[in-house]
Amino acid sequence: MIDKLDIRKKIRDNILELHLSGRIDAYWANYLSDFIDEEIRAGHYYISLNLKHVNYISSAGVRILVKFYKQLKSIQGTFTITELSENVKSVLEMVGLTEMFTKPAKIDFVDKKEQEKEFEINKTKYTCSELNKETSVKCKILGNPELLKDSGFSEQDIQNEVFFENKFGIGLGAIGTGFEDCKNRFGEFIGLNNAVAYMPTDGTNKPDYIIKTGKLLPEIKLLYGLIFDGKFNDLIRFNTIDKNQSVAFSEIIDAINLITEYETFLMVMIAEISGIVGASINRSPMDNSKGSSPFQFPDIRNKINYTTEPEFNKMLSITIGIASNKIDKNLKAFTRQLSTGKEIYGHFHSAIFYYHPVKKENIDLSKTIRSLFEVDKIQNIIHLINDNREIIGVGESEFINGTCWIGKVSELIKDN
Repeated sequence: MIDKLDIRKKIRDNILELHLSGRIDAYWANYLSDFIDEEIRAGHYYISLNLKHVNYISSAGVRILVKFYKQLKSIQGTFTITELSENVKSVLEMVGLTEMFTKPAKIDFVDKKEQEKEFEINKTKYTCSELNKETSVKCKILGNPELLKDSGFSEQDIQNEVFFENKFGIGLGAIGTGFEDCKNRFGEFIGLNNAVAYMPTDGTNKPDYIIKTGKLLPEIKLLYGLIFDGKFNDLIRFNTIDKNQSVAFSEIIDAINLITEYETFLMVMIAEISGIVGASINRSPMDNSKGSSPFQFPDIRNKINYTTEPEFNKMLSITIGIASNKIDKNLKAFTRQLSTGKEIYGHFHSAIFYYHPVKKENIDLSKTIRSLFEVDKIQNIIHLINDNREIIGVGESEFINGTCWIGKVSELIKDN
């Protein structure tokens, strides 16, 4: 009798078929979970199992089957069982799951749209779909980030923003009832449609967030920020040609700039992470003495957190920000050069989540954002940087695959 789990796979009509032989006990259930997880990360969302030669399954094995059934169902994928051994059938019948796994699955394959355009740039494949060329995005510029350098903010600098459909934002802010409530907690924030999240600087190291629910609105008090309002023009998906490689963040931005030819654009990206390189403040600028700089030694060691190496490998991120190769004078203080030798500048924040499969086709951004908050708590919010210091620099963020929503910025509005 086989005392291990053997897995053979083949693809038939866009369905990944897994033929299993052996045992699915607690040990081999973890092996099966890792195997299926890697296949889902590779883009296989229609999976069928043949368990004809599985002689034993424990509760741990059943739990894994239920987990992936729910995961794939949530993104309109399928997870079915085509054949059962008598032992497996008996167990699934006892727990009342036989019908759920064995009923025929309705699969709606998405035909490739004629208007999709494909590009291969630096060993990465980009697929671009036009959403609406007649729309554009307005960017409202609030506050002055230069005041962070000498802790020059005051209560008069605080502004209030409420987020709703087609509205995004990044900057420095806090969720709270007023100045006294927020003053010692200002940190990096990210506005995500009907949600807003920020990283408090009160020592808790736990991102806080609000999702629109009933009359509860996602609202933030900010010291400075970039607020985007409008509909997207393009949807761009990317995958590295070599599945063992990743693509640098600046290369993604360069490719989007090349494909769309937009001088200035908003990007919202949901992507699997290879490594994040970034920074965040550890202490509210309101908690520093006036004139002191959190960027000067020795304060920088305690007030600014820099990644010492790329972090959050194989996790999921939502990244929001602006990129431009023609800097407006009012935008200049908010942006930095994304890559040495390339005249494109930007400002981006990433919200980090544990990995959760995301649809590759017909993806709904609002529903996906909500599902990420509901399925798993946000883990971090970080300002992306390019650490190009000689010898000790750790480079820039890299990603494995992802989907980007792109909006051409038609107007920059400086709010005084």
